[in-house]
Amino acid sequence: MSNSRSQLDRDEESEDGNAVETEESVEKETEEEDLCSLEDFSPLWPSESMGQEQATLLSPEAAMECLEQLKESGEITEDFTIHLKAKYTLLYQAHITQQEKEQEALLRAKQSMAQLEHLRGQLQDSECIPDDPMTERGHLRQVLLDHYNELAKTSQRHEHLLYTLESLQDEKQLVEKEYKKLPKPTEREKQNLVLSEGCEVLKSEVAQRKEEVCILHEELKAQYDEQHKLDLQLEEQQQMENQLKERLATLILQPLQIQNDLELLNIKLKTLKGHQSKLMEQEHTVQAELQQAITLQRIVEQERAQISGEIDQQCTLLMHLGQNRLSLTHKTESATEKCAALQADRKLNQAKKRQHELLITHDGLRTKLFIMKMHLGDLQERHERQKQHLMCLSTASNRAESELPKLRKVYTAAVSQRDKINQMLIQRDQEMSSLAEHVTLQQDLVRRADIELLSLDEKQHLLTLSRVEKCRQLHRLHALRPAYWSMRSQVALLQIEVGFVKLPADIFKCNCPTHGCE
Repeated sequence: MSNSRSQLDRDEESEDGNAVETEESVEKETEEEDLCSLEDFSPLWPSESMGQEQATLLSPEAAMECLEQLKESGEITEDFTIHLKAKYTLLYQAHITQQEKEQEALLRAKQSMAQLEHLRGQLQDSECIPDDPMTERGHLRQVLLDHYNELAKTSQRHEHLLYTLESLQDEKQLVEKEYKKLPKPTEREKQNLVLSEGCEVLKSEVAQRKEEVCILHEELKAQYDEQHKLDLQLEEQQQMENQLKERLATLILQPLQIQNDLELLNIKLKTLKGHQSKLMEQEHTVQAELQQAITLQRIVEQERAQISGEIDQQCTLLMHLGQNRLSLTHKTESATEKCAALQADRKLNQAKKRQHELLITHDGLRTKLFIMKMHLGDLQERHERQKQHLMCLSTASNRAESELPKLRKVYTAAVSQRDKINQMLIQRDQEMSSLAEHVTLQQDLVRRADIELLSLDEKQHLLTLSRVEKCRQLHRLHALRPAYWSMRSQVALLQIEVGFVKLPADIFKCNCPTHGCE
């Protein structure tokens, strides 16, 4: 019992010495942190979302590819992509360092747990402490076990707090780097003045370029009007050329038409001569028929005269017979007279019919002769007209042959003038193309100036946004300072509480070069 009490007294004295040392180290650390807080701002408190974001970071290659795709699609600018790439590389390096620190902390925790288990096994093997809790040794053993449990809990808390402190320090370093990168108010004012001067210069240049563009536009309008006039003149000259070509074609075709007309007229003359020969033959046949009809008429007249003479003779004979034969009866006389009269009437009727037919044929032949004469007169008139037309065509062909050299001269002059106008149009087109290129260059310069102005406005807007964000972060840091100091006080209390329990020195090693706590 005396040995155990002496050991407990020694343990208490060593614990008191350790507590005094821990208090002095805590005071030194607080003084150093006060000085650091005066120089720099305190870090942010780590949240679960930040840990998740750090755990779900992409690889740098995939992130760079995503940023390049966004830049190519036009959603972000080159300066912003460079800024994002730099930030991402810093975050990725911080994430890697944090993971390495976490792994180191886990290894240390595993080693400390193995040492604790080893020490517990040694204690259980070396000391055969009875299980009776009523004895003093059992009570002390229970107290020791409680202290061991509290020590394990405090070690876990200590590791968690160390992890949070390291994360806060990393964030503090990042914030300090970003804060150092931010320009000072004087520099911002200088940049704003430079940007405003550059904007004014660009605005003046844009106004000058706009005036030059207006002047060039007016010149282009004037040249376009001149070109339009030249086009109208060209169209008129082309119309004149087409008319002259048509006249040339007609004049060239006129001799061919005249030859064709002459051939047709010769063919018609041959046909007319054939018709005339046929008509002459028909006329000879008609004259022969007329002579035959005249001879027949003469024959008929002779027969009529013979018949009339016979009738006169018969009448005289009848008168003599009547005178001689008065004694005959009236019936025989009347019958003979009737028979003679009938025969005579029949002969007269036949002679009259023949004479009427001859007259009809004579009239028909006369009408045919008259028609043939009219047709011959028409053919002669047509022949004369064709002769006159041939004369006119010959005179027209002579005139066309005389006008051909003049028309050729006019055509050559028109062709030369057209070539000159085409050359002038080519020159005007070249001038127009050069002016258009100059205008495009001016427009490109104007667009570039507008793009530069927009980029400057975006940069200014980004600077204002970053300034606002930094102000918010600073406000948040100032708001979190009391929580940070309360956490530090709790850590100091835990360290004091841990100092009362005597354990191997390897358990409380922090391996933190900044604090140097053990």
